[in-house]
Amino acid sequence: MEIKSILNFSLIKEIVIALLVAIGMDQEVARATEISHLNEVTHLEIPNVTPADYTIKKNNEVLEVSIDGLPDSEQKKLKEYSDRFIRKIDIKKSTSLSKDIVTFYLADKNIEIFDYLTDSPSTLSIDLFAKDEAKELDAEYEMAQKLNKRKPEKSEKSEKNKPPSRDVASAEFIKSIGYVTVTGDTTEVKKSIETEEEKIKKRKEINKDLLRIMRLAKQDSEDILRFDTDKINFNKDSLIEGRNRIYIKYPVLLSEHKYVSDVLQKDIQYEFAKSNDLITQDFLKVRKIYLNEDYKNFLKAKKIFVLKHKKTKFDEMVNHMEAEAYLKIYANENEKIFYDRALKIYDSLLNKYPNSPVSERTLLLVSYLRLQNKQYFEASRNLRLYLTKYEKSPLYENIQLILAQSLVHLHEYKDAKKMYELLMASSSAEIQAAAYFAYGDIFFEERDYASAIKSYNEAIKKYPTEDKIYPNVYFNLGETQFLLGQYKESLNSLRKFIEQHPQHIFASFAWTRMGEIFEMSEVDPKKWKGLFNESYFRFENKLGGAIAKINLLYDQAITSPPQKFPFIIEQMQSYKDKIPLKQANEYLNFKISDAYYETGKYENAIKILVDHFKTGEVPDHVEKFHKRIGRGLAAQLRKNAEDGKIVEGLKTFDVTDPLWFKKSERFDFSFYKGEFFRKAKLYSRAAVEYERYLKDYEKAPNKQDLDKSQRMPFLSEVYLRKAECSFYQDQLAPARENISKTDFKDLDSSLLHEYYLLNAKILVKSDKKGEAILSLENIEKKGLEEILLLSDLLHQSGKSKEAVTAIDKYVESSVANVEDRFVVLKKKLNILETSDNKKFPDFLSRFYAEFKDNKFDFDREKYLLFSQLVDQKKTKEAEEVLVKIKPQSYWAKLALELKGGNQWNQKYQKYIDRIPAMQKSKEESSGSN
Repeated sequence: MEIKSILNFSLIKEIVIALLVAIGMDQEVARATEISHLNEVTHLEIPNVTPADYTIKKNNEVLEVSIDGLPDSEQKKLKEYSDRFIRKIDIKKSTSLSKDIVTFYLADKNIEIFDYLTDSPSTLSIDLFAKDEAKELDAEYEMAQKLNKRKPEKSEKSEKNKPPSRDVASAEFIKSIGYVTVTGDTTEVKKSIETEEEKIKKRKEINKDLLRIMRLAKQDSEDILRFDTDKINFNKDSLIEGRNRIYIKYPVLLSEHKYVSDVLQKDIQYEFAKSNDLITQDFLKVRKIYLNEDYKNFLKAKKIFVLKHKKTKFDEMVNHMEAEAYLKIYANENEKIFYDRALKIYDSLLNKYPNSPVSERTLLLVSYLRLQNKQYFEASRNLRLYLTKYEKSPLYENIQLILAQSLVHLHEYKDAKKMYELLMASSSAEIQAAAYFAYGDIFFEERDYASAIKSYNEAIKKYPTEDKIYPNVYFNLGETQFLLGQYKESLNSLRKFIEQHPQHIFASFAWTRMGEIFEMSEVDPKKWKGLFNESYFRFENKLGGAIAKINLLYDQAITSPPQKFPFIIEQMQSYKDKIPLKQANEYLNFKISDAYYETGKYENAIKILVDHFKTGEVPDHVEKFHKRIGRGLAAQLRKNAEDGKIVEGLKTFDVTDPLWFKKSERFDFSFYKGEFFRKAKLYSRAAVEYERYLKDYEKAPNKQDLDKSQRMPFLSEVYLRKAECSFYQDQLAPARENISKTDFKDLDSSLLHEYYLLNAKILVKSDKKGEAILSLENIEKKGLEEILLLSDLLHQSGKSKEAVTAIDKYVESSVANVEDRFVVLKKKLNILETSDNKKFPDFLSRFYAEFKDNKFDFDREKYLLFSQLVDQKKTKEAEEVLVKIKPQSYWAKLALELKGGNQWNQKYQKYIDRIPAMQKSKEESSGSN
């Protein structure tokens, strides 16, 4: 008996190509039937459907879809669904058609349907919508139908069942109708937030969004990839913000070496002497079951054969058959237990029969299987064994290439470099080129990006016509350039990768990365949104497409109406744990946090990131997490400061773990704390915080590269605040020193206002009234405090007329409330009275007439008007004024005495002497007026 392995040259490429492809295989997002209702449309998707698989009939309120058998889980999902258009769904088996009949019982006979197919993979989509709401969208649906449901060529019968193709992303409305799909019925939520006007407005927004999508659909990939990188600009703030974001480091695309033409692939044949003995006859029966591909029954038969006949000449044969059977079952059922069992048998055969004719084939096969399942350590051991046993194999250098690539996966970069450098000197031009194009992958994995770029460029220069064979070179070159901030160069490399390998599994990453780069630039947002759309709709089930969708959802979250925000965030969160990349969850949380931040929900933005730490998962981009948390805290503090929420602001410092303040490496927290203490009139504590800010500011490197969220007041603003704190603590010398350090040219209009007012107050305290007046006159729009101080200073300086003029200008130009108007006009009345202005009596009457019915305290002025009216013998008017004076006040008593006798002047003087409020100041008595 003899086992022979026969070369099958028609299958020569398959194993090594499989070995290589297995090393870098990507994972896809699982598909399932989906149904949801949003934006007045119910949307149904059934995957893996071709035109021949289904029929659709609608009769009034009943819609029937016949389709090849749906799994039980999908049937359950549909049967449990209902919304405003669908009352219920029933599913029955059609015995005549061998199909499932899905019956939709509709809420209204006027409900319209729109069905279409998309490919990659082929998916049946059905939209249901109310007829009256569809009128606005008829044109858009007609366009979509033309784009997505193309008619087959009449002359090609074989094309009948071929699903329609789609050149570019063209149907965002399939998923979102302008916003985002939400699983389940949202009718009750929508009822509470939508008025009829909002519905009309939303339909217009949908219409506008559909038109945008249709315009996008008319583009092709060449249009989207047609850009001149020299004309793309990146402004400083965008670059700083871009560098502060998280970007997933995509997997390295290792060289696939698809040029290999000679790989040993052996079919096993079993030769033995024919015999009528019982063992041989039983073996023939077992082999027949195997050859009939009835693998499960073969395993049972093999077990019986081994129990019946121990240690026969057929042992190696039946064990090989058993391993092959387990592999076939594993391929069909994807149960790892069968894969493990097959490998165990193959390993046993290699040990037991090292010199068997099929050992070489078996060794290559187990290497392939292990690489396919990312068992790189065991695969490398098998490959090393092959190189040791088969030194004269024509595949020797090919296997070295595969081993070197496996070593890269194991991070054994030193050994991998040596092997590639050895292969660069090969006598085979193909082997040389393969080694050169793969060499840069090692530097990329080592994060030595500069060396990676140099290595890839050397390979391209040395083999200028070979670059198309190696997809890794331009993809990895684009990634390294992106990571080094060489954005224009990265765009050129990624574009070339897509042009050369448009269907490659990594093309989804390339489209998404280009979108991220354009988002940092000054180009029209339609450009980067178009790139994200291309990634998602071309590669919806690939990882890059999922990342692109997260970016599109983020943009919707920060631009859509507020009531849509929770639904969009829910859709973003649905990607958690669904993208099998190391940094995916932290990237997702980062994006969700940014969405909260951009919409002013700072507490939520902070919580998302802090909760990520609570899971025990330390982010790869931990420093960026700390900075984002700090940014959220700073924004919350700034909002509290602007809203005057002093207690809430100070409480933030008490309830927040100091770690987050420290780790964010910001120095504006002390400035905010100073602002809260200052507004709370705790000037000594505020001064300490401002001084801390100045020290931290001095130590901060590269201030010009800080992101715009960092509160960066001019130093003049801080000195102004310090001067204010010193002034209100009666520390006149420090106040003068700090106000002198304040350069008014650095201050905006509101701070300039505060500067001139504080400067005037300090000058008054320094007995420099003239300079104080000049400082106040620099204020263009004076408030109540400024006009009162200015009029006082002018009046005290003997410039009563100018004081009155200043008040009149304020009254004419200001829209003051009644309280402020009363205060300033009372000040004018006082100036007119004490300066013996002839306008005083008339103004007194007008002042009384304006404020007599308000509950303001001006009994003294009422008494003066009363006495004026008594002198004019206007008894009735005097009586009306008298009743407005508080009965128990001194002024009421004086008025009654004046009314009752002729000696009122003497008594009036007596009360004047008794009441301090009526005494003239010493300055006024000395004639300073």
